[in-house]
Amino acid sequence: MRALIAHPHPAVADRLRHLLAQAHCISETVGDGLRVIRYAQRTRYAVIVMHMHLPHLDGVSACRELRLRGCQTPILLVADGCTVEDGVKGLDAGADDCLSMPFEPSEFVARVRALIRRDWTHRSSVVHVGPIELDTVTRQASVAGTSLHLTPREYALLEALATREGRPLTRQYILESVWNDDRSYSNTVDVFVAQLRRKLRPYGADSLIRTVRGVGYMLSADDFLAGEGVDG
Repeated sequence: MRALIAHPHPAVADRLRHLLAQAHCISETVGDGLRVIRYAQRTRYAVIVMHMHLPHLDGVSACRELRLRGCQTPILLVADGCTVEDGVKGLDAGADDCLSMPFEPSEFVARVRALIRRDWTHRSSVVHVGPIELDTVTRQASVAGTSLHLTPREYALLEALATREGRPLTRQYILESVWNDDRSYSNTVDVFVAQLRRKLRPYGADSLIRTVRGVGYMLSADDFLAGEGVDG
């Protein structure tokens, strides 16, 4: 699942990114409200975490604009010392929840999970890339209707690639954002990609995982449909 973080301070945004990884979210970060609008229009996110006091367009105004444009993504507004009045303004603008900073990390993760669960009842949880099917609610994967037996890390890697189909993920991004692991070496990613390809090979789907030299890996159904090979 993908999340969008909008916070004016990169260091805080990075901490939020690591917390969202506990909710199985791969996060992108922006620093102002106008970028929130642009990003939310081009990408489908599981949740948007947005600070109320953003440059160029504040969080409450950005929330209101998103709702006017038809965006239904769950929005969690956060603010330093959020008052009752701030919370009311945020909810009236269309936010799903408001949280005062600083907060307990466990409460933040629980609220994000609750928003995502609530939204799952209104949208499909199934992701398709070629013959691969992922159910992001049950965290089950299958190929052409046959279940794949994946480890938690293999599933997280496949889901990250599938939900960003056609876009490469760096090894560092996979370590830090997908697995929330800053201790392993980058070649650990290569090992798990090899394992994932081996499990997909009996179905002829290993070619969907493409090596992007000098960058990392991406999942693309184009090569599979065209019957082309891949690098590495």
